[in-house]
Amino acid sequence: MLIPSLAFELSFRLVLGHFLGDFLFQTDGMAKGKDCSGRKDRQALTWPWWMLGHAFVHGGLVYWASQNALFGAVEVVSHSLVDYGKCRGFYGLWVDQLLHLACKAAMVGIVLWA
Repeated sequence: MLIPSLAFELSFRLVLGHFLGDFLFQTDGMAKGKDCSGRKDRQALTWPWWMLGHAFVHGGLVYWASQNALFGAVEVVSHSLVDYGKCRGFYGLWVDQLLHLACKAAMVGIVLWA
């Protein structure tokens, strides 16, 4: 069982990685490029490639934070799905961020109870 200080450390690294990926490492080009709302800008890459690139940045950060490749892969999928939902207008930024953080909390929970 993971002791509380290690759970806090993992949580901190996962949340830090999330905010780095969403706000520091996400370029304007990436933020605009992953827009799946149907807007038709001329770009070399279509929105799924930008979305996947953004999700892989997050997957890499989760792998860095957890040293668990499965968590990194799950992050790529979950981050893509959550961002797609926001992009399609199913919810706004606050719900988007809460869903991302809930995924991180689930990862910590899995480690705690494994």
